[in-house]
Amino acid sequence: MLIQFSECGHEQSQDFLLILDTETTLEGVPAIAWDYKLGNRSALEWILDQYKEKKPKDPTIAKLFNTYNFADYKEHVIDLLQRVCTVSVQTMEIIQQMPDTVEYQGG
Repeated sequence: MLIQFSECGHEQSQDFLLILDTETTLEGVPAIAWDYKLGNRSALEWILDQYKEKKPKDPTIAKLFNTYNFADYKEHVIDLLQRVCTVSVQTMEIIQQMPDTVEYQGG
């Protein structure tokens, strides 16, 4: 899987292109979607990392068990990216509406 990010459109556009491979480009990925973090990575980055093709270092394992092909899961990954992008944007919009400080009133 080839992953590249680039801004699409004008300078003022805040949408990004996500190039998954030579045949597939997702357009209009909002910049705010990358702000929703799971630990130190965005949710979108996490998905992309989990589904990218990785070659095992051990040659025996690579020969016998390296059967993963991104193309076999591409439709699933695209659907998952769309869903997570929607949730990320909605979550960030909610977070932005929250007050800057929240007092903890534990007991």
